Order: sequence, then structure tokens, then C-alpha cells
Amino acid sequence: MSTVPEEIQNLLVEYICRPDSGKKGNPYGFKKGWGRTTAKQNLSPDYHIAAVYDLSKSDYAVIDIDTNDYDVDDMFATLGLSSTYCRGNSKGFHVWVKFLPDEKPKDKNIIDCMSVCTGDLLCGHVWEKVDKEWSEDTIATITMADIDDILISSKFMAADPNPETEVEPREMSELTLISDLVKIIDDKYVNDRDIRVKILWAMKKSMAGMRRSWATDSSMLTRGISGSSSARRTGTTIIRASSSPIGRIRVL
Repeated sequence: MSTVPEEIQNLLVEYICRPDSGKKGNPYGFKKGWGRTTAKQNLSPDYHIAAVYDLSKSDYAVIDIDTNDYDVDDMFATLGLSSTYCRGNSKGFHVWVKFLPDEKPKDKNIIDCMSVCTGDLLCGHVWEKVDKEWSEDTIATITMADIDDILISSKFMAADPNPETEVEPREMSELTLISDLVKIIDDKYVNDRDIRVKILWAMKKSMAGMRRSWATDSSMLTRGISGSSSARRTGTTIIRASSSPIGRIRVL
């Protein structure tokens, strides 16, 4: 066993004070830029000093095995590799790895993303209690494919597009289908202004390719917002958000 590898120590940004395992309290000293001596001077009873490493702008990450029920050697056997590791701060193990350029999935910590045990992939900041013993393994250089077998893939899927960003318009066949379904909304719903605004807003959010002219034409289905009108269709529907165009129309 050895001390902190030099390439990891180069990622150190400061020291903080953390409560000992099983003790109540909150960590303190963040963003004060404390060195180890200063942290020791500010140390409270039942607290220990921890080093803070910033991985966010690097290719490094930590596979955080956050349980004592899964051994690091079991993970190495599953992946067919080994890498530098140390004990976790309260349980489990911290396995340090280095991604090839452009392979690191994020620049922040990804929580509860392991399929083989309780654990995280720490890509942002990591705390390590000082004076730990470290394995003498070389830090493994990996790709995401190398660790797929221990991860929950859905945790790494791209997020839905931001509603404010432009998305590809839907096929007009989908819009026509939704348009035809919307036309059967009963007048008692479309003549209530609040409800109609909600319906049109839901359509706008759900249908990227809907043109303003379509909304205007749709409004002509009724002769007033709050008065009576001639009913042209029967049935009741309401639009709901969904990844499927059919799923956006729920018949009540």
C-alpha cells in the first residue's frame, strides 16, 4: 500500500473538515482554500480532515462502491481490469480511473448509477479522508464501454431537449392525426377561455411543427370564448405531454 499518487494529488484544491463516520454534524471549510495545516487548526472534536479533489475539468473519475456488500476485487473481475483504489470515507471503495479524451460522460457526480451494487460515478468533486492507504495499482485508462457492465445505462442517456431550443418539426402526418383528434373536443371545454388556453399551450409544447395558422384555424371551431356556439363535434379529449404522438391525446 502507498500514499496518494502524484497525478491525483495534482487535482487537490483544498482541505475541509468532516464529521467522523457515525457522528452528527456538517462538513465545513468549503471554498476557503485551506491548506492541511489551516484545516487542522480549525478541526473540531469528532471531525477529521479531508482533501477535496476537483475532477470536473480533467479526464479523471472515481467509481464509488458505496457499500460493504460488494468487494472491489469482484468489480475488477467483472471488468477485466484493475486500477488505483482506496477505502471509502465510511464504507466501500473509491476506484480512480482516467477516461480517454472525450470519453468522460459528465463533469459532475452521477449518483446511484451502478447496476452491481449501490454506488456512484464521481466526475465532479471527490473528498478523501487524509492518511488513507492507497493500492499500488496504476490508474487505468478506460472508455465508457469498459465499464458498461457495472452501470445503469439509463442514467447516462441524453436529457430531453430544452423546451426553449429548436427541435426537428414532426412529420405532418403526425400533426394531421393530432389535429383530427383535437377537433372532437366538446364545446363546453373549448368555450372556456382558461381551458382552451391550456389546450393550445399543451399543443404548442407537444407539437414542434404546429404552425400559428393552424392554431388560428382551430380557434374558428367556436364562435366565442365564453358564450354559446354550435357544436361541431362530440366527445371529450385532453392533451397531455408524452414521447409518443398518440400518447399526447388521452380520451376521458
